[in-house]
Amino acid sequence: MLTPETSAAGPQDIAPLVRVGRQGIFTADGRLVGHELLFRGLSSDKAGDAAPDLRGQIEDQATSHVISATFGDFGVEELGGGLPLYINMTRGFLVGQLPLPFGPQNVVLEVLENIAVDEQLVDSLAQLKDEGYVIAIDDFTGEPHRIPLLAFADVVKLDLLCDQLDVDSLVDTVQAYAPKAQILAERVEDEATVQRCIDAGIELFQGYYFERPSVLETVRLSPSQLVCLRLMHTLADPHTSMREIESVVALDPGLSLRVLRTANSASSGLQRKVVSLRQAVVLLGPTMLSAWVALTLLGGVGGGRREDLVTILTRARACETVSGRCALDPSTAYTAGMVSAVAQVLRTDVAALVNRAGVGEDLAEALIHGSGRYGDLLTVLLNHEMGVGEATDFPMTPLELSQAYLRAWAWAQSMVASMFD
Repeated sequence: MLTPETSAAGPQDIAPLVRVGRQGIFTADGRLVGHELLFRGLSSDKAGDAAPDLRGQIEDQATSHVISATFGDFGVEELGGGLPLYINMTRGFLVGQLPLPFGPQNVVLEVLENIAVDEQLVDSLAQLKDEGYVIAIDDFTGEPHRIPLLAFADVVKLDLLCDQLDVDSLVDTVQAYAPKAQILAERVEDEATVQRCIDAGIELFQGYYFERPSVLETVRLSPSQLVCLRLMHTLADPHTSMREIESVVALDPGLSLRVLRTANSASSGLQRKVVSLRQAVVLLGPTMLSAWVALTLLGGVGGGRREDLVTILTRARACETVSGRCALDPSTAYTAGMVSAVAQVLRTDVAALVNRAGVGEDLAEALIHGSGRYGDLLTVLLNHEMGVGEATDFPMTPLELSQAYLRAWAWAQSMVASMFD
């Protein structure tokens, strides 16, 4: 249920999307208490056909993929909203062959039914429990060889669609070996099943009766793009020093080379070439650096990207220009226009982009909810772009606003030309 995708327009027209399926976990009275992340294992069909020694590697790769999306592309808070996230773990992660890229907070490690139970697994679960992780035993059907795992269980999951499942007997077994564990019924599809489970002593529920799986999606950003989001935040702070800007640019070698090359092109009239990144950062200044930020977020120059970059820089420059008439900080207004345009061009949720960029609270509210003075400014300019209505109580006439926007467009054209021509 986790897949990178592109739109029908083609891979160059939009950044790859990451989609993660999620299904809620509820109490009998319908209170949401957690989510299970659902994903189709990478090449799951191939994993079933592979030799035993390769099957685990393929499954670990699939789980690594979903973990990467969860804790890199989305973030725990975005997916769980403060509630526990249940994640299917493979043997490699549980026994320490692969490192867990998260701490125990708000995460439940599910031990799948196809994982071999041996001394190494038991010792590893004991260590994970000592470190504070919550353990769930998935699809327990009373198998004798899995009984030792109940000693570490905080949650035991029962698949109610499993043939010949004796719910009352299983509940008795779990309560005997793991009296403090909660029992969770999976694939609950009707009210009669809920009542039967309640009568048997089951506390937690998951299935279509309570909620069908939903799909969350976000744009997958490359390491360079993530560096650029950090740089966007740095450039938006008027108190940031050039040394701080240089340190962020230096995190991405490709961006550093572009900045140096552009600076040397811009300094062609000087006697000395630009030889250090600090010189380049000072020479180019925040405005040109922000243009490179936008370009890197777009992922390149081809596929109409130059036109997209003009769109982004035009809105950013227009916000900056008009901000003076609204008694707003020009650099903050520029960032507001830039982030909103980048989200539009990438066709991603602006809230997700804002969270990654780490912008200030006022700017975040403006971008996500259109609130505050910067939100008002963005609304006026977006309406102007779409030709919707005329701004009231705005310190510029429609003609002045159109002239400012045209000047911003001309500036953006010249900026893009200086970068590539």
